[in-house]
Amino acid sequence: MFFAAYVDESYDLNIGVYILTANIVDLADAEETRSTLRGLQQGGEKLHWNKEPQQRRNESVKVVSAFGLASVSVIGRATHLRAERGRRKCMEVLLPELEQAGADTIMFEARQARNARHETTGTTSTWWTHADEKS
Repeated sequence: MFFAAYVDESYDLNIGVYILTANIVDLADAEETRSTLRGLQQGGEKLHWNKEPQQRRNESVKVVSAFGLASVSVIGRATHLRAERGRRKCMEVLLPELEQAGADTIMFEARQARNARHETTGTTSTWWTHADEKS
């Protein structure tokens, strides 16, 4: 078995909260899972929780909970939280947790080029820090 963790983010900087959540999927089941999730889309639009009416939210919860996926969530809080710092600090906790949960690979949603550069640097630093702790 080979497991992939799919990570999504949510944040509200006005209240100083940053959340990273990962669902861990056996890659043998990944295509069926993707196909089922695509069925939730309407008119090719991306499924976005905040924009969905309550009825669609309820339907989405039923579908996703039926997968029985393992999930890991990390919540960061700070008075004056900046998005990139919040993401980086949450990743410092999330990445080792995903490794411990058995994830072989981690997939993040696509980001703007400037943010992706920061993420790559932060991920590498976190990975090296964690690798040093194991030595």
